[in-house]
Amino acid sequence: MAAKIVREGYYWPTIDRDTKVFAKACDNCQRFANVLQQALEMLTPISSPWLFAQWGETPYGLAFGSEAIIPVEIGMPTLRVENFDGQTNSEAFLLNLDLLEEKRSYSQLKLAEYQNRMARYYNTRERVRTFKPGDLNLKKVMQHVEALEPNWEGPYRVLKVVRPRAYLLSDLNGRQLPHPWNAEPLRVYYQ
Repeated sequence: MAAKIVREGYYWPTIDRDTKVFAKACDNCQRFANVLQQALEMLTPISSPWLFAQWGETPYGLAFGSEAIIPVEIGMPTLRVENFDGQTNSEAFLLNLDLLEEKRSYSQLKLAEYQNRMARYYNTRERVRTFKPGDLNLKKVMQHVEALEPNWEGPYRVLKVVRPRAYLLSDLNGRQLPHPWNAEPLRVYYQ
């Protein structure tokens, strides 16, 4: 917008800042703005029911210390099946059983480290949206929006903070909306 004004021959020292303030307070710009995709709160890691899958460990391998052999390999032997030695296998199996707890705890530590790294990356982009009573905001249109209809409706005024990220809203005439709204479908309305 500032470039367009400069091309028309007008200029003043704060032109860039003034156009940003004007665009931020533009009613139509806010009503037709894109829907926010940012997360509202910090990531809480969830541990998988099959903990060691990301490292290629199977529950069978963790429990028995060897890979499972499918029935096709028994009928048509592979190099792995032909070179099988029972005595060596049982010794290796006992050794693996002794080291199993250490292997599990190492895998748990790696999983926790991975989840913390992912949470840290995710949480750097997370921005908390909070509103105070009296703030004006827009509410996302919940019905299907056609191509040229606005994505946001309002403005609405925050009456009360019900709990963190849950707000009781009213329209500008003072009529209260029927239930509290989560912060996710809300955004700040600038005047």
